[in-house]
Amino acid sequence: MRSFFHSVIASLFVVLCALAAPCFAADAADGDRSPVADTRIAEFRKQLAAAADPPDFRSISDQIYAPDPPVPHVVHLLEIGDDALLARIHLIRQARKSVYVQTFIWSEDETGRYLFRELLLAARRGVKVKLLLDQPWSNVDTWNSAYASIASPNVEIKFYNPLFEQAQSSKLEMVGAVFLSFRTLNRRMHNKLFVVDDEIAITGGRNVEDKYFDRDPRYTFRDRDILIIGPVVKDMVRSFHSYWDFERSIPIEALRDVKHKIGQLSGDEALVKFIEAPVNPMHRDVDKDASDPAAIAEKLIRPLIAVSGRVSFYADAPGKRESDEDTEISSTSTGIAEIVAEAGKSVVIQTPYLIFRREALKLMKKVRKKHPDFHAIAVTNSLASTDNIVVYSLAMKQRKRLIKDLKFHVFEFKPLPGDVEKMVPRYRSLIAANGKPEEPMVDNGLPVNIKGTRIGLHAKSFVVDDRIAWVGSHNFDPRSASFNTELAVAIRDEAVAAALKRNILGDAQPQNSWAVAPRKKIPLISHFSGLIGSISQRLPVLDIWPFRYTTNYELREGKTALPYGDPGFHDHYESVGDFPGINLSPKTVQTYLIGVMGGFAVPLM
Repeated sequence: MRSFFHSVIASLFVVLCALAAPCFAADAADGDRSPVADTRIAEFRKQLAAAADPPDFRSISDQIYAPDPPVPHVVHLLEIGDDALLARIHLIRQARKSVYVQTFIWSEDETGRYLFRELLLAARRGVKVKLLLDQPWSNVDTWNSAYASIASPNVEIKFYNPLFEQAQSSKLEMVGAVFLSFRTLNRRMHNKLFVVDDEIAITGGRNVEDKYFDRDPRYTFRDRDILIIGPVVKDMVRSFHSYWDFERSIPIEALRDVKHKIGQLSGDEALVKFIEAPVNPMHRDVDKDASDPAAIAEKLIRPLIAVSGRVSFYADAPGKRESDEDTEISSTSTGIAEIVAEAGKSVVIQTPYLIFRREALKLMKKVRKKHPDFHAIAVTNSLASTDNIVVYSLAMKQRKRLIKDLKFHVFEFKPLPGDVEKMVPRYRSLIAANGKPEEPMVDNGLPVNIKGTRIGLHAKSFVVDDRIAWVGSHNFDPRSASFNTELAVAIRDEAVAAALKRNILGDAQPQNSWAVAPRKKIPLISHFSGLIGSISQRLPVLDIWPFRYTTNYELREGKTALPYGDPGFHDHYESVGDFPGINLSPKTVQTYLIGVMGGFAVPLM
């Protein structure tokens, strides 16, 4: 887990973000659905589901890129971290020409080393490997960076927008960057993209670190990628190269702290360092399954969905918001707005940080006004599950507006969901690896009321009207719109939308999330408390009123789930307080949150 210091620096980005950013769009769409296409798609789906000998990724790719393909695209929602890692390792081993990786975080932990080992093995076969990493959070050891830079002539590594022309930044340098080089520090590449042979891609929320692949025994993410094969991958490749060729993407060997070490090393030493190291026990099952056709067919091929509708790719331009005069909205933000504006029935959103910029709130208000019966659901982190306390404290200021004015149904994820072993099949292995009975801590030090491995949401997805699915790196927050570069895919297909909606709503089930709803009204007192609370929430500096409009609810045993507007809601649900899962009094937590952030950043959003 990143240090609390890094969490605070990341949160400072949110505090200072603005409302708009320039755009770079790379859109692709296949043909519209037809009766002939329906027949061919049905036949292809049967082929994928074949009980014996289903096609492998290479044959599927060859069919889709043939002159007369049976379907334009196939996709697989990678909901489980173990499967997401398996897909990457298998595809690296299948690569014939190239592997491109673009990521916000590449940690020098067991998973980072394992993936790099596989990339080096591919490079030895002649595969061209390009790694583009965002520098501050991919803070790898400079010696290892030097080794990696000379390990193979087929491996190229670049850092995006590095601080002080270095690969590694100390804590003191990070603090200095806030004051001396904030423009550089504040423009980060949040994209996550993995492309093999220009034909098969994975994109979504996952970085390269143990906790994104169910390997961190203290804290692991409930995240989401989408694997995709089809013409839209060509646009992903073009986007990757636009970043790779960008003037602020610097080769690792040109960075000051790496350059002077390279002369002291040899390529042979580097190969031995990375390749001959034994596979860590936590990766042995994946290492075996990645070369097992039966395991790949079961876990990755049969779940593929043949897409019948349009697929679009959105990517922000590198160098987003280079100057304060830039006023254009990013491509990904534009895509989100355009798709949500089409909504007529419903939107189901999942995001780790439920804090919308003003334009997004206005858009939702328009949609609600146009469609009074519009149904909006949002699944996000609770204080007990979040990895960013500062952003959570900011998001609290919007709860009343989201629920009272925009009629959102909000659910906060539990740090130990009831379906944890479905979400993380190797959860028991994580507990065993933890080896400590004490309670894990939120990054800021608040004690969480569970024992074992804490789970947090990191997926960024939504579904509109049961027909459009969106999966990407955009958090739907002001920072993603204004300064981070982001990317995403939108798929207009009912089968994909249904699968994504089912997964998001599964995380909202009572065993997995608390329902956020208005408090039970007390005559007169609730009226005046709500009035003062509304004034307090609009204060430019502090939101000091401790009595919130909403609180969290747990479904009572034996009762059925109801929406908060139902007259029987309070009979079916029991209040569990504003901060369930935290081993401190609500007053103490409230005081802590005010001390951490004070709420002053929301007017800047």
